[in-house]
Amino acid sequence: MLRTETLKIGATRAIKHATPFLSNFMVGAAATVVGGHFRRIRPVVTGKNKEVDNGVSIHAEESLVSKLRKHELLHRIIIMGEHGLPVAPCGSCRDALITYAAPDAKVLVALAEGKMEW
Repeated sequence: MLRTETLKIGATRAIKHATPFLSNFMVGAAATVVGGHFRRIRPVVTGKNKEVDNGVSIHAEESLVSKLRKHELLHRIIIMGEHGLPVAPCGSCRDALITYAAPDAKVLVALAEGKMEW
């Protein structure tokens, strides 16, 4: 299994490509993916948020889910803001993550004192 640090790097790289023209809130997501044609773990898949002038936005989690191939499920997921801390997904994104999550999927969350836990 990939280390937590590898997923954090993936999410950080995704943030650099985010385009939040309206909110200026940059978000990146990264995950390992299981299943698919060969039933194995695929290395890091990433997503970032995008906004357009008419107010429509694609959240990082939605971008991440859109990259899944047939029969793939999310395994380990991290969602980060531009300052390097995990951020909680909104309700709609939680639904998307749950829909495409493996039975043993875990999301990295931030705890008190700067600690993080799966």
